[in-house]
Amino acid sequence: MFRFCYCLLALAVLAGCETAPDLGPPPGWNADGLERWWQEGVDTSTAFRDLETFEAMSLSERPDGKRTEGPAHRNIQQNLIALYRNQPEVVDSLFGVIAVPLIDEQAAEADREDLVQEINRELNRVFFYPRPSPESEVTIVYPDSLRQAGIGGSVKMQVYLSEAGEPLAIKRIDSVHPTIDAIAMRATTQKRWSPARMRSGPMRSWVRSVLPFTAP
Repeated sequence: MFRFCYCLLALAVLAGCETAPDLGPPPGWNADGLERWWQEGVDTSTAFRDLETFEAMSLSERPDGKRTEGPAHRNIQQNLIALYRNQPEVVDSLFGVIAVPLIDEQAAEADREDLVQEINRELNRVFFYPRPSPESEVTIVYPDSLRQAGIGGSVKMQVYLSEAGEPLAIKRIDSVHPTIDAIAMRATTQKRWSPARMRSGPMRSWVRSVLPFTAP
């Protein structure tokens, strides 16, 4: 922990002479450098699940045999991967029940883009994925020294949300600069979402969050 705090102090100095933002995790949070932050007591093996591909999600095969692994099914799954990342097991089971019959019936003659949109609509009648709460938007401090040096970009993070839509864990996916990464992580701990839910009620889920830092 001392080493991590020392590194953050060095980053603040490198950011310039302007007032340095708080670059550490807030109270009650743990940190693994600038890649993973999580609240105390959170199951990290669940929170930091790899949601980059179906194979990483362990969705490439289903032991219940409910999915037909045809080319049309696979293509449409790839077009819905953003939805899968919000709650892979739930959406995967829904895909077998809702989407596969539609694909089997229409894939030969229907326009594929229209079919993807239809399936997306049907899935979202049952599963409601998390959405940012506008009232929780936070002010991002972009150090002048980095902005003037042309250092910028977008920090992409995978956020594990509680049933109330509060961040429980944050994993940095795309990095810009150590200081900017830390600012983005800190800001994300303060953001809130409308939680993912089924008709039975809200549930824990994941969401992708991107914070842009636009250099001149």
